[in-house]
Amino acid sequence: MHVRHGSRVEVGDGFACEAVWPSRFEDGDFDRAAVVAGSGVRLRGAEVVFVPATSTIERLHSVERPEGPIVSNSLPCLLQAIGARPRLDYWRYSLDLNTVTGGLDRYRRTLPMSTESVRLTYFHNLVWEGDRLVERDKPLEPRGFEDFAAYRAFLGDAIAGIAANMTSGAREESLRWLGTVSSGHDGATATALAAEAGCEQAITFDRSRRDEPDSGEPVARALGLELLTISRGGWYRTAVQFDRLPEVPFLAATPNGELAPFAAARPHLEGRVVVTGFMGDGMWIPTRFDTSAQVRRKDTSGMGLAEFRLVAGFIDCAPAFWTARQIADVVAITRSPQMRPWIVGDSYQRPVARRIVEEAGVPREAFGVGRKQPGVGGASVGEREFLGPESLVDYRSWLRRRAESLGRRRVLAVAALDVAGRLAAPALRVVARAARVALSASPGAPARRLRRFAERAERRAVASGDGLALRAFAYQWGLERATERYAAGANGRGPDADRVDYRWATADDEAGIFAVLETANFHRVPSPEMPSLDLAAFLVAEIGEHVIGVAGFKVTGATGKTTLMAVDPRYRGLGVGERLHELRMLAMRERGCAVAVTNADLPATIAWYGRKYGYRPVGRVEKLHAFGAPEIGHWTTLEVDLDRWVDERGDREARPSTAG
Repeated sequence: MHVRHGSRVEVGDGFACEAVWPSRFEDGDFDRAAVVAGSGVRLRGAEVVFVPATSTIERLHSVERPEGPIVSNSLPCLLQAIGARPRLDYWRYSLDLNTVTGGLDRYRRTLPMSTESVRLTYFHNLVWEGDRLVERDKPLEPRGFEDFAAYRAFLGDAIAGIAANMTSGAREESLRWLGTVSSGHDGATATALAAEAGCEQAITFDRSRRDEPDSGEPVARALGLELLTISRGGWYRTAVQFDRLPEVPFLAATPNGELAPFAAARPHLEGRVVVTGFMGDGMWIPTRFDTSAQVRRKDTSGMGLAEFRLVAGFIDCAPAFWTARQIADVVAITRSPQMRPWIVGDSYQRPVARRIVEEAGVPREAFGVGRKQPGVGGASVGEREFLGPESLVDYRSWLRRRAESLGRRRVLAVAALDVAGRLAAPALRVVARAARVALSASPGAPARRLRRFAERAERRAVASGDGLALRAFAYQWGLERATERYAAGANGRGPDADRVDYRWATADDEAGIFAVLETANFHRVPSPEMPSLDLAAFLVAEIGEHVIGVAGFKVTGATGKTTLMAVDPRYRGLGVGERLHELRMLAMRERGCAVAVTNADLPATIAWYGRKYGYRPVGRVEKLHAFGAPEIGHWTTLEVDLDRWVDERGDREARPSTAG
């Protein structure tokens, strides 16, 4: 068996995984666990067991070849491995992926691609028996729940077991919790469970998809959590700092690009187990009538994170899914007399969830007082605008190149759809808005349902006005672009990486250097944080004559201190930052430094320094003013032994082209 994996995958004796489960990590027995977040592969005698998460928001993708199967937790990664891409003439990808809402016994098992069909496997394990791949049910533990106490004890024990697993000393790198809270029930419930197992931070979005206040600040405060607030309205401006086409991983996972605003939380996600409330609306409502054990849902919410989480380096942990096969018992508990004290409101009720959160110390009025659609993350790509400026340019260019494969009849059909959508959109938008306003004052559940329908119609009218045809191939675009990123190589270097030159800065570079520094809010020089900038100790990365990355340092005795480093967001993912930092570490070593010190603010950057170069935290310094990440008020000071780093690395690579 050959395993190709990313840097955050843990490798043990007979297994590889990016997963957590409620038993000992070193045993690697996630293939025998009923509860798994993440994914992995396990050797068991003559069999190979591929394990997806205990949910239907992630899946395995596979093909069988004469030489053996190829299996991946990422569809773009698999497509790169088999040399395939999505078909532009296939119109049912969205419908096919939505079939999983019908349950594990009803979803479409394959997706057609350019060379062959790819098999999909949700929830249950996939086993290579030596001559074929077969699906094998995950263990069902426990078989059922008698009452709320039994159900609550199971959730608590599972969370505690995962907490021990993710911090095991046998791991290369321990993981940390990150909660998700809004004004609703589901994320608050998952986060309350994690809080009792050591969760110290949570993220929230300031507004809901309907643009209503939706902060989970009261919940976080009651749980004693540090809250990281993400601006929903400004998500794209933040996300593009880390990925010049930030919609790609979301559209590669689901055709509506659901949860794209989550990209703005990326600085806080690496190395985290993120607890989410997905499936809570299906598990914890008293009006649930379908109690089949087939894990049926009303929608695919949460699926949009499936590719993005692999890029950002976190595990999605959704506790509501863990007992989806015992839903009959959970619904019976929800309807039982013992839960009546926690039934609040007319229709937006989650008595089990409310009891868990309230018993964790959150006041009743702090959450779940009204439905706001949706909670953390939320929103499809392009509800009000289709794509960001750079993504839209790239998408249009891609569509023009790929249109040849459609054929004349399909091109005409797409054009007709586009024109019809643009002509009908204004009238539909006016009617839908009028209906929404008229229903806003009407009481009762029927009026609420009609109002929500009118809101959806209004959003779709906006989408039609942007051009339905323009959106028709967004999934294929996202999937192809994500596949190209895997094709760039296991080290993450993009196709432009070989065109990047590295050299020492000159006076002519000053304007370009400051332009790049401004993308990271490092451009306020001189200032109390950075009194001056010494170009003689600055390295630049360039493509042609365009500066795309910069990194500086200074030397004091035997200590080297990094100053500023930034990479143009349009060129991130090429390995530019990694190479610039290596070069300045080598330069500091050549100048007699034994130790290198740096200050960083973003958790992801701090983790990157530790994982890539062996830096360790040695202190904390308060910022003198807004510099770098504005939401973080301090620097974490990191230190590394340069001699050890050079000895372990080996110096086989070229120095900058100009002597400093």
